[in-house]
Parts: sequence; structure tokens; C-alpha cells
Amino acid sequence: MDYFIDEYENFLPKHLCKFLRETIDQNEDKWKSNLTMNHEGHVEKDSSTKLAADLYITGRPEFKEQEKIINEYAEKAFVKYLKNNEIFDAAVSAYQGFRFEGVKLRKYPVGGYFDWHTDTCSANTLDRFIVIAFYLNDVEEGGDTQIAGATKTIKCKEGKIAVFPASWMLLHKSNECISGPKYYAITFLKPDFTDEV
Repeated sequence: MDYFIDEYENFLPKHLCKFLRETIDQNEDKWKSNLTMNHEGHVEKDSSTKLAADLYITGRPEFKEQEKIINEYAEKAFVKYLKNNEIFDAAVSAYQGFRFEGVKLRKYPVGGYFDWHTDTCSANTLDRFIVIAFYLNDVEEGGDTQIAGATKTIKCKEGKIAVFPASWMLLHKSNECISGPKYYAITFLKPDFTDEV
């Protein structure tokens, strides 16, 4: 499983991480807490599975700059991932293009976590191709991403981007934050079928 997981240290500049952390903290009134998606594609509140707050920024004019920056870095990370993982060339060439599903900023408080889950859990999410995860601060203890079948966990380090397939086979979780909160952003790359005849 390790072959499919890439980590890029110091990929995001510190000032950008700070800007995104401030965006999260300054918009607490727009947070959606403990939301998960069930197998029918319905969003529901489930604090037994997830203890974190999401800030959905896609399509909101006040977050246009943040979304643009994240998408730019996500695209750079995806290009790097393809160069490092030639096995995906055939899959990528099968599509005319890709698009980003949308961007979520997330804050896990101390004690926050996201239990075992997959990012392709419903008909609405089955076309997610790649996960691009942004780590916006250091968490010394806890807060790491654990992927089933992998020999390592992804430590929460400021400026890191992790890229891996969004597949039902890649169960993963965010371990409990112990030493401090975790600031995070996520987007998914999806095939763009809009030009199909």
C-alpha cells in the first residue's frame, strides 16, 4: 500500500499555512461540525465517527482567493504524483481531463479525530480519483493519518501535502489529536466527463 501514498514535505509555504489557519479560525460561524456521508450519499452528524469542524469554501465569493491557491498547489502535487507513480499513466490517459470536486478546510480540536472511513462511500463520491490532503500545522502527538495496509502513518507537519488514491480499498483515519489541534484542507480530483458525446 505504501507505493500508492506520496508525501511532499514543505510543499506549502509557511505564510500560506498561516493564512489558511486564520481563515478557519476567523469563520467559526460558518463551520459544519462532525458531518459524515452515509452510503446513501446523505450528510449526517455523527460525533462517534468524526470530531472535527469543516469549512466549505468552494463557490463562496469570500473564499475565492483561498480556493484558487489550494487548487493551484493541488494541481502541482498531482503532477508530481503522476511523475512518481507511472502506473497511473494508463488510468489518467483514459480521461480527457480532471476537475477538483471542491475544497474543505478542517479543524480537529484537541481530542478530535475521524475514525476509519473511505472517501468513496456513496454514488455521489464513487468518481473521486485522488485525495490531496494539506497539513497546515505541526501536531507533535496524535493527528496523524493512518491508512489500512500501510506501514507508516502520515505525520501532521506544517506545509506537507499527501496524495493517495480515493478508493474503497484505502480505508484511513485521522488519529486523535493529543498535543494540540490539527488544521487541514482536502480536495479530490475527479474525471471530467463534461465533454463526452
